[in-house]
Amino acid sequence: MKSFLTTAILATASCSALQAQHSLDHTTGIYVTGGTTGIGLGLTQKVAEHWTVRAEYSSYSLSRSITDSDLRYDGTFKLRSAALFGDFRPFAGAFRITGGFSVLTPKVDAIATSSTGTYTINGTAYPAAGEYIKGSVKYPSVMPYLGIGWGYRASGQKGLLAGLDLGAFIGKPKVALTYSPGLIAAVPQADRDAEVRDFKDEVARISYFPVIKIGIGYAF
Repeated sequence: MKSFLTTAILATASCSALQAQHSLDHTTGIYVTGGTTGIGLGLTQKVAEHWTVRAEYSSYSLSRSITDSDLRYDGTFKLRSAALFGDFRPFAGAFRITGGFSVLTPKVDAIATSSTGTYTINGTAYPAAGEYIKGSVKYPSVMPYLGIGWGYRASGQKGLLAGLDLGAFIGKPKVALTYSPGLIAAVPQADRDAEVRDFKDEVARISYFPVIKIGIGYAF
């Protein structure tokens, strides 16, 4: 009888171990995302009951305008992002608190446009013909991330995955203005400095990059 019970216990333990191993064999998922970080591809891996880790790559490009008090800058917003996230699931379910970081390069390169034939710089008009003013806005190359989300949990079973992320990459952008040689010669340094301050006031006060994205994928 002892031998029978021992065998039964060992068999049950072996089955449980095999089932656990089978569950661990299906804790990886691949997904695609779309949102403020552009179109992306992600990989998720469950590492514990309350934890998953994810890696993502996203790309985005958009034409947009930046307007300060006197000038409008038309340009292109570009983003290339490779990110690593850790998801803590306090209830071991779909809801998660996410932290991480990204090698993130959101950048806007723009050039000032004029419909009047002049550039108004610190209240003074200067001829725009043959001249240019270029502006750039660039976020730090590495930015921490904090947010919340739902889904993307590889639960140990094959099937569809879905997810939602709400959060922000944190970092204050750097801004710069470049003037053509003709404007450098014509515009006093004090006026150029004032225009740079206006430009910074308009675009550099936001010290984060918002993230709203959804995705769908498959666990295998």
